[in-house]
Amino acid sequence: MKLRPFFFWFHLSVGLTAGLGIFFLAFTGFLLSFEPQIISLAERSLKRVSVPAPDAKSLSLDELNVKVHDLVPDQQVTGLTVDKNSNASVLVNVGRDEVLYINPYTGELLGQGTHLRLFFNTVTELHRWFGFQGADREVAKTVKGIFTILFGISLISGFYLWWPRQWTVSVFKVIGIPTLRFKGKQREFNWHNAIGFWSAPWLFLIVLTGIIMIYPWANDLLYRATGNEPPARSAMAPPSPDAKGSRGDKKIARKTHSRSANFSAYFAAAEKQSPAWLSMNLRLPQGNRPNVMVVIEEPSSPNAYGRSLLTLDANTAEVIKWEPYEGYNLGRKLRIWVRALHTGEAGGVFGQIIAALAVLGAMVSVFTGFNLSFRRFFLK
Repeated sequence: MKLRPFFFWFHLSVGLTAGLGIFFLAFTGFLLSFEPQIISLAERSLKRVSVPAPDAKSLSLDELNVKVHDLVPDQQVTGLTVDKNSNASVLVNVGRDEVLYINPYTGELLGQGTHLRLFFNTVTELHRWFGFQGADREVAKTVKGIFTILFGISLISGFYLWWPRQWTVSVFKVIGIPTLRFKGKQREFNWHNAIGFWSAPWLFLIVLTGIIMIYPWANDLLYRATGNEPPARSAMAPPSPDAKGSRGDKKIARKTHSRSANFSAYFAAAEKQSPAWLSMNLRLPQGNRPNVMVVIEEPSSPNAYGRSLLTLDANTAEVIKWEPYEGYNLGRKLRIWVRALHTGEAGGVFGQIIAALAVLGAMVSVFTGFNLSFRRFFLK
């Protein structure tokens, strides 16, 4: 078989096999394209407060913690986020998914996070694990990895098929410029080729970064390519034999700890490590994580995922581990950029627009590909 017909049937087979999975991943990715901006816009009225006086001092984090527990006595505080801006409210994580905005000067409840957060959490779970929970997530992750690799193969074979045998202006107009002038099969052929061509480079970047995030071997390869040792993966602790029977006691223990948590001491320890901090997210112990984690945004933070990490003893607030972003090795820094490239956030809003248009192009390519296949096999 000649090379071009081989690539055609190979491309067609991959598209028909993985098309629906690719469309689903592209669709959920498109919905997540502007998640930070949408949530920020929806909750903008809750994010800012008026400073009572020029010399006004905010309440301590411990005082705010007590006030939050008085507001929601049946819930546990799992973390809070503070901003160095004096006009910023304090964001408090309550329970598993609920978010509260608190006035740092009065402890007043300004409002709750919108239902958009729940929507985006659901879409994220669909995008990452097709909505599966527990051990089924690993199976879903494997299936997603297969779809991602097949998508990458489809992009490469599609680009080969797109490349014209002879370069002329008229040929490029048909296969390189999307148009509404055509109808039927000719229009679908034009859209499939032209939109697929312009989307391919960005989609290949999304696929490549997706593979690194899905597969441990790809993640390790990124570190080793930079001469750095991949980080050790912490093994998941096996469930306790009496986990079901003791769940209630554990829940009570966590509630008690969240009310008596020494947030002021955690904050002081973090401020000592990073005097130039811009924002801090203090997370109380949860699940298999026994210590307090502080995620710190600093002036040197390059993107939404480039943060310094501080691990503190939950009881004494003593520093267990300090990991400034500037001290990360090249492999770890590249791994942070991988996620930012995958979402488009590496290029700011412009990058997110490009990523959104690319995955929209993927959906169009799948749709037109199925239509062209239907015409080939059933409408001869």
